[in-house]
Amino acid sequence: SQAIVVLQEHQKKMEEIEKGIENRLVLIQKHQETQLKNIQLMRELFAKIKEHASITMKKPGEERG
Repeated sequence: SQAIVVLQEHQKKMEEIEKGIENRLVLIQKHQETQLKNIQLMRELFAKIKEHASITMKKPGEERG
């Protein structure tokens, strides 16, 4: 009957919404992974900058390296 058709359409829309949510969760997860990689790269870069600064900021006559 008409009620069954309406329920089937409703179920189809719900499944589409669910699929959209799943896709969005995958995108969020990929974005988080990228952000974590970026943070790690920034930490490594900052460590290199600090190390370089400590070498180049020594007073004349001090051992370098």
